[in-house]
Amino acid sequence: LSVCTGEINDLGKLKQAYENFEEKHQKLSDLKALIKQDEEKCKELQKSTQEKNAEYKKAQANYEKASELLNTMKMSVQDTLRELRKRMHEEHAKNCPLCGQHIENLGNDEEFSKIISPIQEEEKKARLILETATQEKEDAQSKYNTLNGSLSENKKKLNTDQQELISVQ
Repeated sequence: LSVCTGEINDLGKLKQAYENFEEKHQKLSDLKALIKQDEEKCKELQKSTQEKNAEYKKAQANYEKASELLNTMKMSVQDTLRELRKRMHEEHAKNCPLCGQHIENLGNDEEFSKIISPIQEEEKKARLILETATQEKEDAQSKYNTLNGSLSENKKKLNTDQQELISVQ
């Protein structure tokens, strides 16, 4: 009877070990499925991040171009026109030295700022697009980094759990 009781205890332990093994095996299967899903999401996020980087670079190039044009126009218009107005005022010129038309009013800085206004608007639009592209790029990169970190941790856990399961067998 004591031999049977010992074997029953051994069978109970074996049954418990088998159930533990099955539970760990199921957890490993679930973890593998999660890793597979995360790898697919990572690929999608990586593609999205690359697209956002390309959009950012394009927006940055457009902004730099618009900013450079604005600065060039500001300097050119302001310096040239101020000098011309000054000379014409000093000489009491009545006719334009370039085209010969009669000049009634030499104008002021406000009038000349109207010339630059459309270029300023383009620069402002390009800056806003750049800011949006920068934020979207950073958001995409952050999402990718977060998921990639989680994926790495899950892969480490899978390796550890697999080694543990192999040692139990």
